[in-house]
Amino acid sequence: MSSGTLGSGVGIESCPSGVFSLQIHNSNTPSFFKVMDSSTNAPFVSTQVDGAAATQADGATATATQEAAAATQAEATDGELPLVPPSVVSKTGTGSGRKKSLAWNHFEKVKNPNREDKGQKTLAFEPKNDGDEGFKLVSTTFSVEASRKALAEMIIIDELHFRCVEGYGFKKYVTTLQPKLRVKDIPSRQTVARDIIGIYNTERKKLRKSLKGCRVCLTTDTWTSLQNLNYMCLTCHFIDDTWKLHKRILNFCQVEDHKGETIGRKIEMSLREWGIDGIFTLTVDNASSNLTTVKFLQRVTKDWNGTVLGNELMHMRCCAHILNLIVGEGLKEIDASVARVREAVRYVKSSPNRNQTFRNFMERLGMESKSLLCLDVPTRWNSTYLMLETAKKFEKVFLRMDFENDGYSSYFRSKEDSGGLGSPCMSDFQNCKAFVTFLRLFYNATKKFSGSLYVTSNAFFDEIFVI
Repeated sequence: MSSGTLGSGVGIESCPSGVFSLQIHNSNTPSFFKVMDSSTNAPFVSTQVDGAAATQADGATATATQEAAAATQAEATDGELPLVPPSVVSKTGTGSGRKKSLAWNHFEKVKNPNREDKGQKTLAFEPKNDGDEGFKLVSTTFSVEASRKALAEMIIIDELHFRCVEGYGFKKYVTTLQPKLRVKDIPSRQTVARDIIGIYNTERKKLRKSLKGCRVCLTTDTWTSLQNLNYMCLTCHFIDDTWKLHKRILNFCQVEDHKGETIGRKIEMSLREWGIDGIFTLTVDNASSNLTTVKFLQRVTKDWNGTVLGNELMHMRCCAHILNLIVGEGLKEIDASVARVREAVRYVKSSPNRNQTFRNFMERLGMESKSLLCLDVPTRWNSTYLMLETAKKFEKVFLRMDFENDGYSSYFRSKEDSGGLGSPCMSDFQNCKAFVTFLRLFYNATKKFSGSLYVTSNAFFDEIFVI
């Protein structure tokens, strides 16, 4: 270690590591030294106090520290040691984290709102609001976290596979849209799955908070899939504090069977999980097992805080299901005509060649229509209505194909020879036209009953009266 002298009472000691020690000798204070690392040019302040000086008051110690720092600054002006800014000298010498310079005592800190968004902003054009033409210039900030959340929401809304994010074409497309997005920032399918679970948990907490203290109207339905699995869906409708109507799915799950008590226990379990303690109504179809479900819930929820009139009026029969039963009985009257038209539509849609032949006959007859034939699901009368609504527009095409197209006529001839139905004739289309007029009333009423953005129970009487 070598040493040198800057002036009276001041000395410098240098270590092999490149650290200089500045010592100030004073009869009143023990010693004060400042160390600077030449490799980082980062100064820091330290003090050494002997046992006698340790008994001094905090104010005296702070004053001595400041005087020593000022003396060091003055003596170091003529030397090679770089100047130390005043802000590095602690006001109290205790490293409490307060502002270093005394000058900051005369200022008030103001938060800059433009620094809330991290990252450098860029200018972009976006369409004006309220349908105005043109664009407006706005500042935007790119965030990998925001893009990941938007990606997870896209997969949820569009019902995409998780693996779509790992495709080469997808990665190339998103990096073209946003050059700041690096390929390594595009999440994998496992990361997307975790992000979706995170969104689910966040939305679940928000919904649970919204349902707290609310009475709800419930709708439940059960069905059996092609794999012979039983499913149940439980939906709730409620009005929030701002008088806005909401519809939310509370549970979608498998059930062991369609027994009333099994469904009732599932509903009770779901309500307890969501913290719901008040039910206005439970809307179900006319299946006999639902009577058992309603009685079970009336019994187990009778003492809940939000119970109204002991749940005597909780049971609501589904209006759409009542209309479905009425239409089902009416379809039996013209079942043969509907079956022939359905078979004709199935023939046309069974292959591209048959569909093209159908279009050729349309052109020959000078018919132009944007409507396309659609095949119904026999157990869903609303799809049968849509099928008949479009098929009746092409009555002339079907009748012309019957005696000009050998493939069409032979298809129905074989059907008829084997005990099946023949091709639809003019009387069949007339029956369907007449019935479509009646079905339109039921179809519109069912659509109104099935709405979710408005209250439907008050529309029941008016729609039934019109029918």
